[in-house]
Amino acid sequence: MFTLKKIVVCHKNKVLYNVDCTERSENDRDKLLTTLIIGENGVGKSFLLKIIADFFRFVTSERKSANIKYDQIKISYELNRKHYEIEKNLSILTYKKDSIEVSVHDIDLPSKVVALSFMVNDKFSFVGEDDDFGLYRYLGVRATSNATYTSTIQKKLLSSILKILGSKNRVESLNSIFDFIGLNNKIEISYRLKRKTLFTRGVNKNNLQNKLQSVRNRKKYISNTSNITNASIIEVIDLIEKIKSTGNYNKNEIIFSLSTQDINSSLFLDSTDNLELMEKLELISSPEIKFVKSDIFDFEHTSSGEKHFIFTMINLISSIEKNSLVLIDEPELSLHPRWQMKYIRLLKSITTNFKTSHCLLASHSHFMVSDLDPKSSTLISFYREINNGVEHRSSQLIPFDTYAWSAENILYEVFKLRTTRNSYFEQDLSKLLQLISSCSDDKERISYLQNKLEAYRFNDNDPINVILDQSRSYLKRFKNDI
Repeated sequence: MFTLKKIVVCHKNKVLYNVDCTERSENDRDKLLTTLIIGENGVGKSFLLKIIADFFRFVTSERKSANIKYDQIKISYELNRKHYEIEKNLSILTYKKDSIEVSVHDIDLPSKVVALSFMVNDKFSFVGEDDDFGLYRYLGVRATSNATYTSTIQKKLLSSILKILGSKNRVESLNSIFDFIGLNNKIEISYRLKRKTLFTRGVNKNNLQNKLQSVRNRKKYISNTSNITNASIIEVIDLIEKIKSTGNYNKNEIIFSLSTQDINSSLFLDSTDNLELMEKLELISSPEIKFVKSDIFDFEHTSSGEKHFIFTMINLISSIEKNSLVLIDEPELSLHPRWQMKYIRLLKSITTNFKTSHCLLASHSHFMVSDLDPKSSTLISFYREINNGVEHRSSQLIPFDTYAWSAENILYEVFKLRTTRNSYFEQDLSKLLQLISSCSDDKERISYLQNKLEAYRFNDNDPINVILDQSRSYLKRFKNDI
């Protein structure tokens, strides 16, 4: 069972992060542990997720290609009932197991570190599927370090679906994802024909060898065709004949149907490698995925929220293992509030087989805060504070249970946001006035409300200042009387 406990990041003698993720010892749990990180823009939520991912890449990379600029990083975690600390001090790594310094070979690490986002400009380090990335998996939408392409997104999604269909303990989770957004269990995969006469005139070995040489000449720097041999060309010709005999095509495209209820061998599942070769030979386009509600529709025609949800959830289920660390940046993007409220609950439901993992989510969603099961969730608030005229980033592990709280209460108590006609704000304000008007001697309560409400002042002209001035005067008189 993996549980991330604490992260400390220092640079140039300044503490950048000092974050506690949980105070409990998670020796056993029946659900995925989720830690929701909230805070206003610019407080470093996304960068913390990036640092965590890069740190584990650095620790497991023999070439240390994932170097980190920060002088000192220390991460503490529990795994298999042991407590581990890994510390980077400049370029030196030290390891502790149950407080005793050990070698790297005596350290257990999370099975995977999975980075998920649906933003083109996410902060995670890009690592391609063909690269040696150790335990790190980048599952964002970028196809390169700074770009994304529609075809690449669909290829990633299809690859993940195929991995899931090949693993029985993940298929049920895929069905749960489909049920959540109202899809049935059918998936259609189509390839547009680039060679329109592919099934009318056919191809032979010479045709394909000439085509291969043409592709190599035009795309020798960007196209990987070294794995195409004479034997694989023969396999492509055989596949074209099989498709022709089964009728899985029309004049414009090749079409395959899959069902999550029937994952037995099929022509498509048996032919994915050769279909990829046909794509490289420019006989067909990149695959397009279609889903089914009341009718069939392309993945590209789904709403932005559906697209985001399908992509991130399916990629997660295809990659997560037991004892993984999952990092999700801004999961609420484009999601309706109802979906936001159910997001973490569904996340825990579809990862039942991987409940020994820990998931960190950086979010602005107060709806997600109301869905935190206190037995398997923690909540961290990032905020800025000023000490001696210098602004610092601080964090707090929220000590109270927010499950089923109203949006109004969460905005006020957790996000420290005063909204118009917020009843909780008005209750605190009324209570302070009542204590002062009744000449209460509950100095501790008056001071608490005074300090709490100070944080909600809009400006120097805010009417709340009149009440706060009265409160300060009352406390001063109370002190002088004593």
